[in-house]
Amino acid sequence: VSNPCVLTIVSNTVYTVASAACPGTSVTISSTAGPFTVTPPVTSFTALKQRVPASASPINPGDPVTYRIVVTNTGSATLDTLTVADTVPAVLANPATQQPGGFTPSVVQLPPSGGTLFAWTGSAVTWRARANAPTARNRLAAAELGGRFYLIGGQALGVPQSTVERYDPATDAWTTVAALPTARYGLAAATFGGFIYTFGGSAGTQREVYRYDPGTDTWVARTPMPFPAGTIRAVVVGSKIEVLGDAGVAEYDPVGDSWVGKAGLPSPRGEFGAAALNGKVYAIGGYDGAALSSVDEFDPVANSWTPRAALGGPRSGLVALSLGGKIYAAGGWNTGPGLTKVEVYDQASDAWTGVPGLNVGRGGLAGAVVSGRMYAGDGDDGSTLLKDLDEGVLGVLPG
Repeated sequence: VSNPCVLTIVSNTVYTVASAACPGTSVTISSTAGPFTVTPPVTSFTALKQRVPASASPINPGDPVTYRIVVTNTGSATLDTLTVADTVPAVLANPATQQPGGFTPSVVQLPPSGGTLFAWTGSAVTWRARANAPTARNRLAAAELGGRFYLIGGQALGVPQSTVERYDPATDAWTTVAALPTARYGLAAATFGGFIYTFGGSAGTQREVYRYDPGTDTWVARTPMPFPAGTIRAVVVGSKIEVLGDAGVAEYDPVGDSWVGKAGLPSPRGEFGAAALNGKVYAIGGYDGAALSSVDEFDPVANSWTPRAALGGPRSGLVALSLGGKIYAAGGWNTGPGLTKVEVYDQASDAWTGVPGLNVGRGGLAGAVVSGRMYAGDGDDGSTLLKDLDEGVLGVLPG
């Protein structure tokens, strides 16, 4: 692209504007069929720009922009084998994160007299690298508190860690805060009422619960879990924290500092992802001697489990994040190096869809949602511990 202030639209996706040649100006999006191959020719072919989030302000380098392709057949005959393929312009950052939406290529049937096909009707996400964490580790926990991202515990070369580091998205910088009372990995973390709670992990009785107060930068012990868990996940549902371990499930009341036992996982597993959505809790993937693709949904009110649509492939050591009415399952391991793979779950259709992956493939990572953005930190690529931090920006396209 000769003029960096003009972007040629290529596919329905979220991209980041890479050019710094024209900051503060609006970006012109081409509406010609130039970057596309359409077979057979269609009378009306347009590309529509959609900004996410909606804004009339200029688009600057680093801003997320979302696009969709609209193809309209204005002829009198049905097009049974319409194929649309696209290319990636150099002016856009991270072309490997392109979300094709089924258009690279796709073969569809398009009815005559104004039949319209949309390239993408779901959600997309783009990932960008942020400042590396100070400490490389895996099997750690993460939490959000006060608009900041915390990485907690974990292990490095088999040695349990007590380190806690806090990332500030506003400054793209890390700060080390008070360490855990005991070093541990495989622990869980959740935020409630202005505090971070950690559960279980590899140390001590594996039943310990600690609460972090950011005002005093201190940890205090709370009532231990009713069962030990060396691998555990925790998610907030309403005023309770649902704690899912390989040895049991329990509900913690952070106000009353008390526990109630719940129905255990249908099949024991470790290294799974967990997230809450619309009052339900999801246990995603994991490991039971081999990586798993199965997904189970827990209803805390009914105290029952229901199997749901499986992931597109087996993964353990992944992270699951709930954002925008969807669940994003990111990273993990299978039988080879760490995975960049990200899939998004739609609760209404009980289906998973692939979206752009992480910048760095890894498992044993930890993540949280901070101010409407997803953060995935640390982990390992199958052989090397990592400090990488990925920030995921979500874009939802109109139907």
